[in-house]
Amino acid sequence: IFKSSRVARVPAQTMSVLAGHLSAIAAQPSHRQSHAAASLHVLERARRRLAAQGKAGVPLAGTPVGRAMTAFKKTAPKYAPAAPTAPEVSRPPPAVEEPPKLQRRAFMLLPEIDGDDPMGDTEDESSTCASTLASLCDVRPYEEKKTDRLRRLLDRVKRAESFVLEEAAAPKIMHLHAGGHQIPHPRKVHKGGEDSYFSSEFGLGVADGVGEWEPRFGVNPRAFADQLMLGAKEVLEGAMGDNASLAGLPAPSLALEAVDRGYRTTTAWGSATCCVAALAASDRVLGIANLGDAGARVVRFGSNGAPTVVERTVEQQHSFNCPLQLTRLPPRAEWNSCRARGFGELIAAIEGGTHQDLPSSSALYSFDVQEGDLVLLGSDGLWDNLFEEELLEVLEQTVYAQFTLMDASRAEEEDAYLSRIGVAARRAPRQRALMVDPADVAAAIAQKTFSRSLTVGGRTPFADNAERAGSFYRGGKPDDITVVAAWVTRQ
Repeated sequence: IFKSSRVARVPAQTMSVLAGHLSAIAAQPSHRQSHAAASLHVLERARRRLAAQGKAGVPLAGTPVGRAMTAFKKTAPKYAPAAPTAPEVSRPPPAVEEPPKLQRRAFMLLPEIDGDDPMGDTEDESSTCASTLASLCDVRPYEEKKTDRLRRLLDRVKRAESFVLEEAAAPKIMHLHAGGHQIPHPRKVHKGGEDSYFSSEFGLGVADGVGEWEPRFGVNPRAFADQLMLGAKEVLEGAMGDNASLAGLPAPSLALEAVDRGYRTTTAWGSATCCVAALAASDRVLGIANLGDAGARVVRFGSNGAPTVVERTVEQQHSFNCPLQLTRLPPRAEWNSCRARGFGELIAAIEGGTHQDLPSSSALYSFDVQEGDLVLLGSDGLWDNLFEEELLEVLEQTVYAQFTLMDASRAEEEDAYLSRIGVAARRAPRQRALMVDPADVAAAIAQKTFSRSLTVGGRTPFADNAERAGSFYRGGKPDDITVVAAWVTRQ
């Protein structure tokens, strides 16, 4: 409730006036007395906390309780503090008690309070929220149904408060809970396409083998992509194991090292674009090395569950539809043997001059991530056909819609699942999203992308890029589609 980053501060003078009025009400026996005393307690807690921070005023305005207190203050002048020398007057309660105005105002704000996450960012904020709601429940109810609603909300806040304590004591090591999905080009279904990917708890990768190698040179383009991804995965797993030389690297450097060492372990000839992500678990940083037109996005779900793209990579192109590509060519010492084995056209192309991109050409990124973020990696088949707005629509249908429909009957199942993947049980939007299998998320995105790739006419990212390059193109671009989705979770 006292989130200074979101609300204006009540001036110290106004705070003193409000405290005086509440003191006067608390001193007079009435049905408002207990609530005034509780409100004074809340106000004093805020005053002490701000005084310790060297700040003046109470950050109440703009919050549900703040607005309720503002409305209450308008009725308070008739309870002016008595002079110190005047004897205390005991007033019996009226014969017919009217509903307390502050409680009535709080009831009016219940839908707004219910719609927000009642847990503050700190233990102190949660305790303040809990004590405020407790004071509302202590007031003599004028409508039992609404008071029960307040008590349920108080229970919710208390559960959130206990989660704050658990979160503060829990380890901060982050992991990736990942899954992937592939849909090959319609003409390459028989061989499974030419994309490759890997996923682990500390890293992800996508590689798109260049299909031109097969019809022109008789080389399987997927073999190079598979070897590249296998080598990169082994590097990342070694960095989290006993490889001390990699353990201290920043996340972007670790991702680049995975691409570089993975490339050096390849033996197959070929070319591929690639995107590798490495998670620095203790620093909550996702490092990405991207070469070509593959890419990554980080999606964050707000307090209302709506997804937003907060981080993204940018594709690398030599020219339109000519991305940077890692390339493995036969060394000069093997050219004669290659000709003897029927690869004369390949050697002729190399002798004629071939550009070769290396891992050092990769663009590096460093993204701060937090628990509940969704990391998405995809080959160009995804990013050429689906706009970010369409991507978020898919997530709203597959993630947001699913966890908002969960009910209390699934509470035990949900807690068990979250515990199994290393997340504290807490049914808030961001954590409830983790209930959705990342493989299902990747499949939904891939299916939507495949559908868009087969459309004739209309705008697509590839069509827009073609227009900017001076070419004309409309509709989707059929291609291999690979999507890897990963939740950022805490052990």
